[in-house]
Amino acid sequence: ELLKKNNEYYEIDYFDFENHFRGSEESIFRKQEIYLKYFIGKKNVLDLGCGRGEFLDTLYANDITSKGCDTYEPFVDYCREKGFEVECKDCLEFIKEQKEVGGIMASQLVEHLNLSQVIELCKIAFEKLQDGAFLVMETPNPRCLSVFANSFYMDPSHRKPVHPLTLQYLTEKAGFKKVEILNTPLSREGTIIPELNIEGAEQFNDSMHQVQELLFGSQDYAIIAQK
Repeated sequence: ELLKKNNEYYEIDYFDFENHFRGSEESIFRKQEIYLKYFIGKKNVLDLGCGRGEFLDTLYANDITSKGCDTYEPFVDYCREKGFEVECKDCLEFIKEQKEVGGIMASQLVEHLNLSQVIELCKIAFEKLQDGAFLVMETPNPRCLSVFANSFYMDPSHRKPVHPLTLQYLTEKAGFKKVEILNTPLSREGTIIPELNIEGAEQFNDSMHQVQELLFGSQDYAIIAQK
């Protein structure tokens, strides 16, 4: 009841909201398959803020043992009905209770947290992960302006976007030895600015390519951090 009282997800039917705006579970399953290679062969992988359980589905389909957490009870109930081990708990509280883990997924999570929570998440993840294991954090990409027009402020539970260089910096300061930024290909808006096929248009076309990335690039990015 305390979770419900202090959780904005309960102000609306957030399950229905996700079904309406986030896309089908099948589409999210396909988008998240790009992260699978960072967890192959691992055990006890955590899915923080697991939602409807799309990434838990991916892990299960590849025989990777996992468990998840979410603060929204209907998501937890739904994942349990699928047969997954999921707790209704704050992600920081959940990860602190774990022993050594083989990987951590945090998809569309950090934009719901404040700065101190993001810093703590990176630190605790580093402490709990096995050597060589990965922390993957996917979040909306503020370097793509269409994010703000199309999706970010549609979700009333979003606090603020996190710049990829900021999140990279925080994970490096937490101790991760290798941190990469991945602009996710399946989140691109899809609009193409056509090039001018005339003599002397090279500089203009180069500029328009930069504008295209700024306006219509990847709407999500992921931090891939290896301990």
